Amino acid sequence: MNTNNHLKPKDYLDATIEAGIGAIPIIGGPIQTVYFGLQNEKRFKRIEAFYKQLNQEMETVKSLIPSSINKESQDQLLATIETINFEVEQIKNRDKIIYFVTSFKNLLLSVDQNNLDTEEYFVDILSSLRKVDLDVLIYLFRRPEVKSHGGISVPIVGDLDQNMVSGILNRLVDFSLVRRNLMTMTIGGSGGDSSNYTYYISDYGVNFCRYILETKKG
Repeated sequence: MNTNNHLKPKDYLDATIEAGIGAIPIIGGPIQTVYFGLQNEKRFKRIEAFYKQLNQEMETVKSLIPSSINKESQDQLLATIETINFEVEQIKNRDKIIYFVTSFKNLLLSVDQNNLDTEEYFVDILSSLRKVDLDVLIYLFRRPEVKSHGGISVPIVGDLDQNMVSGILNRLVDFSLVRRNLMTMTIGGSGGDSSNYTYYISDYGVNFCRYILETKKG
């Protein structure tokens, strides 16, 4: 029986890569065995560690999870959970797993509140952000005085390069998690055109940080 019809796009991709590596003369077979054995082991360990941590933390909130949801919400919930599973399997920085654990808990706690679109989008944003992006965002989240003082200039986080932090902040602006204020602008002159910006976390960024850092109260 042909089972290819049951394969997902990711399965086809893995099969194509595996076949391609296996076709390399002489060394293809051994590399194929080592590479995919290692990849599957890593994926399994990541997802295993994730659900072990999740199950431990769910003990304190499981009584708050709705007992039933409608079919439309269930389909959307399962799609978002599938996204989380895929990201956890691929994740490179184990520190980021805790954010997915908290997101998963909050997703289950709010399935009856008709806001799954927001939950789904938050998970998509979390999937797109690197650990260093999250570090900068959380830095701003934990310093509410930054907003009242008009924003903060780079560099702001540890020993990160100023240009790198500027790029991170502008990336967070693209996600609407951070706001950017133009303080001064210089046009022409010996130094050429230049602009000076300050940055602060947006209300949307605050809600996102709470979603990945704090378990809802139900």
